[in-house]
Amino acid sequence: MYLFNNYLLNIFLTNRGPFPEFLFNIGKLNSPICTCGEIGNAPHYVFECNLTADYHFSKPTQGGEAVWFEFILKYNSNLTKLCNLMNWILANESFLHNY
Repeated sequence: MYLFNNYLLNIFLTNRGPFPEFLFNIGKLNSPICTCGEIGNAPHYVFECNLTADYHFSKPTQGGEAVWFEFILKYNSNLTKLCNLMNWILANESFLHNY
């Protein structure tokens, strides 16, 4: 079941998609580590990974995740940026895996 009527947003929110951590957890990869050396999950690619720096958002403060998410949904340009990142990740999935 989708949380929102947007496949790419659901990938991000559920952290279930082409992320090394998720693929490792379901036995599809041998490691949860991104090519950059960190745990490869949705927040990693949105806030930290040097491979996705062009798509980064400022990391919310602890406890500020709900406000950050409202900010994403409120402004279409932010949602578009997040969806562009998810599309990039889908297109470059094998590049992000640290086999």
